[in-house]
Amino acid sequence: MSVFYILAGLLVLILRITQIPAAFVLIVKSAFSFKAVGGGIFGYAIIVAMRSGFARGVFSNEAGLGSAPMAHAASSTDEPCDQALWGVFEVFVDTIVICSITALTVILSGVLNADGGVDAFGSNGAAAAAAFNAILPGSLGGLVIQIGLLLFSFSTIIGWGYYGVSCWNYISKNNKNVALAFNILFTLMCIVGSIGTGKLMWDISDTMNGLMAIPNLIALLLLSGTVAKLTKDYFKQR
Repeated sequence: MSVFYILAGLLVLILRITQIPAAFVLIVKSAFSFKAVGGGIFGYAIIVAMRSGFARGVFSNEAGLGSAPMAHAASSTDEPCDQALWGVFEVFVDTIVICSITALTVILSGVLNADGGVDAFGSNGAAAAAAFNAILPGSLGGLVIQIGLLLFSFSTIIGWGYYGVSCWNYISKNNKNVALAFNILFTLMCIVGSIGTGKLMWDISDTMNGLMAIPNLIALLLLSGTVAKLTKDYFKQR
């Protein structure tokens, strides 16, 4: 599914390749302008922009949450550092490659208005669909986004369902009734999430992600010495 979206995004960038340098210039200029943070008091605006950026960044790669390691820990590798490097690679692809392709596509498509907003589109998904549609022929762009969203959202639901069951199995010492109760509740929450208002769902998700990150970051700090030693030994052997 990642290859499908990346190839479609690269096709879009190739079709507008001469405009890419100007797009990067726009990104850098906007990042350090009052327009980027929505005006208002400068310090407060910066805090709001950073909070939103961190929250969306966490959604793209799960770095720091402690969730993705549950999938990595289930791998069959004999060397923990090998798997850890795949985790680093995963964050790079999610954030630097896929997110950059999406951002450049929106900028190159011309759907941004003069204020840096997106005309007539209420969400990032709609903006991306409009951007792909504006560059690719016919309605192919919208189809790409729809297929991409279907694949990514379905795999996310399955993945996080696995995370939840794994955690409850650990806490309840593999009590099947607890796992069944979680699966039922998880399924119901999928329905609530799909019909709830966008802002409310994002606020709930951001709050829960923050609560999840706190104990994980504390654990990472406590384990930093062990991680440093294992990493040093790993690269020394190679």
